[in-house]
Amino acid sequence: MPPKRKKAGPPKEEIANESEEDSLAKRVHKDPNLWKDFIDAHFAADRLSTLTLPKTSRTTSKYKLPSLGDIVHFKGCDELETPIGKTIRPEDAGWSDRLTLNYRRLLEQSSDIDENANSEIFSLLSQYVDFTGNPSASSNYRLCYVGHLLNHVIKTRNLILQNKKKLEEIDEINLDDATLQSTRDQGFVRPCVLVLLPFRKDAFEVVNIMESLVFGGGEKPNVANRKRFKDEFGDTGYRVSGARLVEETFRDTMEGNVDDCFRMGVAISKKELKLYSPFSKSDIILCSPLGLRMILNGDQGDESQFISSIQIVVADKCDVLLQQNWEHVITIFKWLNKKPKQIEADIRRVRTLYLDGTAAHYCQTLLFGDYQHEQFTSLSLKHSLSHCGLVLHYPTVEGVLDKVNIPICQELHRINVKNAEESSDARFQYFKDKLLGKLEMHTMIFIPSRNVESFVQCHEYAPDNKISRARDLFYHGKKKLLLVTERFHFFKRFHLRGAKNILFYQLPNDPSFYANMINMCSSDGMRVKAILPFSQFDRLRLSNVFGKQMAAGILKSEKQIQAIVSE
Repeated sequence: MPPKRKKAGPPKEEIANESEEDSLAKRVHKDPNLWKDFIDAHFAADRLSTLTLPKTSRTTSKYKLPSLGDIVHFKGCDELETPIGKTIRPEDAGWSDRLTLNYRRLLEQSSDIDENANSEIFSLLSQYVDFTGNPSASSNYRLCYVGHLLNHVIKTRNLILQNKKKLEEIDEINLDDATLQSTRDQGFVRPCVLVLLPFRKDAFEVVNIMESLVFGGGEKPNVANRKRFKDEFGDTGYRVSGARLVEETFRDTMEGNVDDCFRMGVAISKKELKLYSPFSKSDIILCSPLGLRMILNGDQGDESQFISSIQIVVADKCDVLLQQNWEHVITIFKWLNKKPKQIEADIRRVRTLYLDGTAAHYCQTLLFGDYQHEQFTSLSLKHSLSHCGLVLHYPTVEGVLDKVNIPICQELHRINVKNAEESSDARFQYFKDKLLGKLEMHTMIFIPSRNVESFVQCHEYAPDNKISRARDLFYHGKKKLLLVTERFHFFKRFHLRGAKNILFYQLPNDPSFYANMINMCSSDGMRVKAILPFSQFDRLRLSNVFGKQMAAGILKSEKQIQAIVSE
């Protein structure tokens, strides 16, 4: 059983007229300071260059944590201060008393929380390792990362203010090189944290957590532009009809304020949380990938200076971001921490790591999603370059076959592919040569994204009248094939009638969709045939659907066609 938590006491009485740095971080624990260890670490260029090598050439360690399960740590430039698996508490990470107190109060108020998972995630994040994983909702991982980034911002702002005061007290004549070097504490721009979220309602929750952590429950929050924020980001009242037979996960995702185009700056100063602050005066940028991509001017990166000095980047709900447009995420990471064309900051205060182009090694990348996916892993392996190393999370995956409610014969076709770059072309060629001509009437084809085949289509861009027409033609047998995109199913969740067989052009990104689509088929007591072409590069998707053990057997088999029959 998890240990009983102590009830949080009342908030400490505040000191009147305190300075900005005191109000932000009162009575900070001096030792240890994981923030300072991360941002002030110095390594020779050849040590940092090893972080850009393929991950297969780096030292790795495997761990099995009690709650998170299997993780792999790709070692950075040095050993971690605290070994992975050991607990780090907020005070161990140098958090202020106030922030620690408010954090623990929120944990007390959280229902059905997995304390062990929460502690494991907190301990990893506090060490500034890059992290890509699939923690459960019960871990309250969002509270972990919001507290972590707030602590980072508070310490960053305090140092800048302290050094500013220090420089003001020294005459220009007496300013020596040692003092100048010790006061290099900034980036090219002020924003040091970037949080990517799919919907406005997610940003609303993140800001509410920030508010609770900064102010706690014992004082009136001082939040600038709070009413405007509530009007624009609060609940719109939209609800999925109760008459629709859809999963609760769909309701949770698609209800409320699901506008996916937004961006907002957040600044922390004195006792105020400033929302809608100009990016040039913000500490944190909260945005959707689409919202930020728009000011980057597509691939040109025109406004990329605002993300040129990011020290923590979070991509939350990557599974939803994947369904929106993953290309936006890739473009943002492409421009992250690039030296701006024009530098307006006081160059004497800019950290050397930004001037010498090593900023990527002082940026913590955090990716959270509901399931494993090759796109998440690929992004992480390419852009997670923190000198503290990278942790990849490999949770236990049981598959989704237990959710299939009808008799089915799953016919798996192996596609022989030499490398990942050829897999798309090889899959399409195999589909045309081996599968398309053999498809029977009433076959539904499920594809990851829209294609330009001459079938009746249900895709995310089709107007409602065309969708209704396509569904009707397919149901009455006037069209042989129905093409369905994954994004259509993600956003619409219509029940598509008339399918007696299904071909998965590629296994879904979201493994639950595999069972969803099969269960739509009309079996009439007969086995539905599900056809699945696959290659060795579909390992994660196979594991998500069939479970790790069965997926390993499928990949190991040398048979060209395998059949898995269930009653």
